[in-house]
Amino acid sequence: MPWNGPCAERPRLLLFSNPSNPLGVVHSEQTLDRIAKLAEEWDFRVVVDSLYCRLVYDDTPFRHLAALPGMADRCVTLLGPSKTESMSGYRIGVTCGPPDVLDAIESVLSATSLRAPAYAQQLLRHWWVDDVDFVAARVTELRAIQDVTLEYLRRVPYLKVRPAQATAYLFPDVSALGLADHAVAARLQQEAGVIVSPGYQFGPGGAGHFRTCYARNESQWYEALDTVVAVLLAVGKEQRV
Repeated sequence: MPWNGPCAERPRLLLFSNPSNPLGVVHSEQTLDRIAKLAEEWDFRVVVDSLYCRLVYDDTPFRHLAALPGMADRCVTLLGPSKTESMSGYRIGVTCGPPDVLDAIESVLSATSLRAPAYAQQLLRHWWVDDVDFVAARVTELRAIQDVTLEYLRRVPYLKVRPAQATAYLFPDVSALGLADHAVAARLQQEAGVIVSPGYQFGPGGAGHFRTCYARNESQWYEALDTVVAVLLAVGKEQRV
């Protein structure tokens, strides 16, 4: 039904990522259907960060929210090569959405950041059509690195970690330590020389976790994981976990 409450209480916009950063989860059809129904019932729009939509493992089913009935005019989808192709330095991407939103984006960008340079825009032509084989190889490579990363992290008894369905992140749960996640992150930076993102940065639900990116050079990453595991085991021994 349409929203009849005060304007201050009316939802206007939902932001979410699919596949999810930091969880590496691909949202289910049921979740997308529910979001679409809520958007229609309460008359709000949805911005979906889908930068990892091509970096999905094991043929996990993925569907864009904008493809659901009635969502083309309600959904703004953010895409680009910065993650899958490691091209973040080019500062280019694509926004798909209804005309009024795209016109507004153009107006804002022209006054704030101008536009991506011409050489970067040229890359988009190849990104649209020429990198299918590259992406397939990259997905296979990152899936293999994830498997080894999981093998290392599971040597830490108190740590809980699940495989990612997509992205290049894992989000281990270290709450059993009884330490703040930023304290664990600081120990890893100081003693292992590895920077991770403490879970609190991703909202209250992320507390007690840290996010690690495994899109690395394999030999250097596996060497770093040895040190990470050693530090986590030492911290656990100190906390008697």
